[in-house]
Amino acid sequence: YAADGDWWDHEAGAPGFRGEKWTASTSAAARWGLGAVTLRVADGISAEPGVLHHGGHSGFQALGLAVARGARRIVLLGYDLRAGPGGRMHWHGVHPAPLRNPSPEALARWAGAFPCAAADLARMGVTVINASRRTALTCFERQPIEAALGGG
Repeated sequence: YAADGDWWDHEAGAPGFRGEKWTASTSAAARWGLGAVTLRVADGISAEPGVLHHGGHSGFQALGLAVARGARRIVLLGYDLRAGPGGRMHWHGVHPAPLRNPSPEALARWAGAFPCAAADLARMGVTVINASRRTALTCFERQPIEAALGGG
C-alpha cells in the first residue's frame, strides 16, 4: 500500500512485488492496475468497506487496509514515527525528489493518530504487535521481530 500516486510512478508500479497492490490515488490505480480505496479524515479505524481513515500517512492507512482485508494479527515493522540517527525521516532513508519527506512535526502528528486506532483495533479483536526497533508508538505491545513471528 502506498497512498501517493507519485510513489507508484517513481517505482513504475513496483513490478517486482507479487502481492496485492493498493493505493488511494485513482490515477495511479488506473495506470498501474492497483486496488483503490477512498480516504476519509476521521479518527480511528474505518469500519466502512472501501474507506480508510487518513491518519496522515500510508503506514496508518496500511494498518486499516490490513484490517479491512481480514487481518486479525498484525506485526508492524518500520513504524519509527520519529527522526532516527542523523535525522533520518524514514527507516529506509529519505525519498528522492519529487517524493515528499515528513518533518519532525508531521511524524509527531502521525504518531498521535495511533492511540485512537489502537482502541478501535482492540474492540475489533485485532492484535497488533509493534516489532519496530525504534518507535514513538507506545499504544501497541512491543516485541522483537523474531518473537513476533514466533521464532524466538
